[in-house]
Amino acid sequence: MKDIITRVSIGIVGIPIILFLIYTGGYLFTIFLIGVGVLSQLEFYNMCKEKKHDSYSTIAILCGIIWIATTYYAPQFLLPIIIASTILFLIINLKGEIKNTTETFAITLAGFLYIPVLISTLILIRQFYINTSLSESETSNLIIVLFVSVWINDTFAYLFGSMFGKRKLAPKISPKKSIEGSIAGIIGVIISVFIFNKIHFLPNYFTLIHLIILSLIFGIFPQIGDLTESIFKRDTGVKDSGKILMGHGGVMDRFDAIFMTAPVVYLFIFISLKLI
Repeated sequence: MKDIITRVSIGIVGIPIILFLIYTGGYLFTIFLIGVGVLSQLEFYNMCKEKKHDSYSTIAILCGIIWIATTYYAPQFLLPIIIASTILFLIINLKGEIKNTTETFAITLAGFLYIPVLISTLILIRQFYINTSLSESETSNLIIVLFVSVWINDTFAYLFGSMFGKRKLAPKISPKKSIEGSIAGIIGVIISVFIFNKIHFLPNYFTLIHLIILSLIFGIFPQIGDLTESIFKRDTGVKDSGKILMGHGGVMDRFDAIFMTAPVVYLFIFISLKLI
């Protein structure tokens, strides 16, 4: 019960703020994502430290800030930045110590790719209206539906899993997650996506096939994102990625599903727009 109350409390405070930032877009939304990226990278690299894994975290976080800011202000320079960042990590790796340099480079790059690169796709989705037939309201609505679907997925999976869960979904990674809860989360998302479409909250070009694919993305990939972070925590031996959210984990714990879902939605919209 205490866990549920904490979740609800965080939601009451955080959800309206996030929805406002999504709707507003622009530099405010970009600053918000930079904040999420910086805090999440700090948590990721601190988790790695628990297992004595070193990283060039300061440089990687600075590169992450530049990456997210560039995604908003000058997305045409993203490829040069990822190339330059990778080269920079390699050059720093030549500091003279040979032991664990491969591991250090890999962890540094992983924290950069996993967090700022993936979460920046929210900005790319938000800006689809610039060079496509989508309107700005459609792109902002799409991100709102993304976040709401992730929350619905998590809530349905948690509640139904707590009440009816018997079969473990991934016992070695996350023992509390159940197949019943997972299915409930997916069903909840499918219903919500079709409701959003019914009230004309999704792009007008969406067909039944688009809605089915989008529902499956929102149903499956948030759970994959959650399991992805869980396996990192299992490997590094930590319970939560951080303690910033009132004793209910860190920023990564709240955005791990977004890290995985946003880039898949971006790819789906990008490809579907090319096909119409």
